[in-house]
Amino acid sequence: MLFHGKGITRLCFQPYTHVEIKKILEQRLAGSTLISSDALQLVSRKVASVSGDLRRGLEICRLAVDIAKEQAADQSTNGQRSNAPQQFPKLGIAHVNAALKHMAGNLKFQFIRNASMHEQLLLRAAVSEYNRIGTEEIAFSALLKHYRSFCSTECLETLGYEQLRFMMQTFIGAGIFMATNDANDLNRCLRFNINPEDLAASLRKQ
Repeated sequence: MLFHGKGITRLCFQPYTHVEIKKILEQRLAGSTLISSDALQLVSRKVASVSGDLRRGLEICRLAVDIAKEQAADQSTNGQRSNAPQQFPKLGIAHVNAALKHMAGNLKFQFIRNASMHEQLLLRAAVSEYNRIGTEEIAFSALLKHYRSFCSTECLETLGYEQLRFMMQTFIGAGIFMATNDANDLNRCLRFNINPEDLAASLRKQ
C-alpha cells in the first residue's frame, strides 16, 4: 500500500509465472549444478499453479536439500566406511516430491490444530466412524450422527446442515478428505486423505 495526501493506494502485483520462478531460482542458486533442471522445473510449476509465491519455491528447495543430506548420511552410515570425501547427491525430482509431500502434510495438521471446536467435533466424528466400520471410506450421513452425539455429550447446540456441509467442503479443500460427486450430500462418501490414526493423535493433542 502507498499512503499519500489523497488517501491510500493499493498496489496489486501479479504472481510469478513458472518461467519467471525458474529463472529467479537459477539466479539464487548462482549457477550451482547440485539441482537438476527437471527438479527446478517441477518446483517452478508447482509454485506457479498454487500461489506464484517465490518464497514457497525457495522453501521447497531448502527442504529438498535437507532431505538429500539426510538420505546421503543414512547411506553413508549403512554402507562401508571410506576415507574418500562424501559426495553430496544431486537434487532430483524424487527429492522435490518428498519435500512437497512433507510440506503438504504439515499444512494439513496445522489446519487441524487451528480448527474450531465444531470442526474438531466433526473430525472426531469421522475418526469414530472409521473405528466403527474399519475402513477409510465413510458416509457423510453416518459422520453427522456421530457429530450430533458428541454435541449432546458436550452439551453443545449442533450447527445447521448447511454449516456442516460447508465445513466438510473446507476439509476436502484442505486435503484431509476426498469425496465422491454425489448429488445428494447425505449419500456422499468421504475417504481419508491422511492416515486416520495420525488424525486421531492430532485431535488428542488439542
